[in-house]
Amino acid sequence: MTRQEASSVVGLGLRISGETYAHRGAIKGKGCAWDPGSKSWYAPTEEVRAECQALVGGTLYASPPPADLVGDEDPGVLASRYERTAMAGASTRTYEVYGLNKHDDGDPNGTIHRSRIGKRIVQVARSERRYMSRDFLDDCDIFGEQPGGHYTWDGVEVEPTVEERAIDAAQAAEAAERQQIAKDVAAKAKVEQDARMTAWEAAKSGLVCCTVRPGDIGGTGESIRFGEGSCAYAFRLSDGRLGWHHSITGGDDWRDYYWVPEDVMQAACLASAADRGISPEEAATWLSKYAGCHGEEVYRSIVESDEATQQRLREIAVQKAAKKSASIS
Repeated sequence: MTRQEASSVVGLGLRISGETYAHRGAIKGKGCAWDPGSKSWYAPTEEVRAECQALVGGTLYASPPPADLVGDEDPGVLASRYERTAMAGASTRTYEVYGLNKHDDGDPNGTIHRSRIGKRIVQVARSERRYMSRDFLDDCDIFGEQPGGHYTWDGVEVEPTVEERAIDAAQAAEAAERQQIAKDVAAKAKVEQDARMTAWEAAKSGLVCCTVRPGDIGGTGESIRFGEGSCAYAFRLSDGRLGWHHSITGGDDWRDYYWVPEDVMQAACLASAADRGISPEEAATWLSKYAGCHGEEVYRSIVESDEATQQRLREIAVQKAAKKSASIS
């Protein structure tokens, strides 16, 4: 049965009442659909419902249906039985508890529950505890709950007492203090991060980025750490000028960049091109496809170099290709 067909069956409202779990296979086989919202089976026709109702045998429940817990009693009266005052306009709502272990029978009536948004709800009635297996939960499409003891309870939202208001005020003050501390910590971290970024921008001023290591370099011991997993280390070039090694790490991503004077970058890129045997024609083809990608400066240095340099790289590329072909043969 498709989702649309099941929805159509449920929409007919022909509910099968009673303890249907033991007969779920036969009920499903007759074309009935399970509705997770009401936790009930629905028949496609009156005839099928009559057959299934006869199979189930009346309206026997393992625990009373939620609607029968308190009937039509006034929420204010229900709350007053436990010396609580119902909130203005409060209604009686039904809640469910799943996954109780065999030593836990759940909460007694009169228990004050807290909702996720802080409301206080007094428990005014509850059903008997019954066991729900994993097979039962899965069969009823209740996938988010755990097997074990289960019961339903009815509750009414109530006014907080004087003592509870004091507790709420204290907790609100603590939460506000924690929030302020978090804001202060975040603000301090931002100031420190901004200072590091300012220092980094100043350090690399006048330098260009290169993905090729610029020959022999010697560390100075100076470093600037900024961002998550990002750090730059200062180094000295052979001519005494300063450069920076910027390393980016994160998970399986590890990239190295070198911030150096432009002439150093050009020399390093052309040396890398010669070592790799990249011809000017290959460089132009690469740029036509991958301009803007990692390592672009190597290929751009080739096509922007003078004719003599390009001819030298062309000859080197031919020699390397011939040597590679000879080694293969």
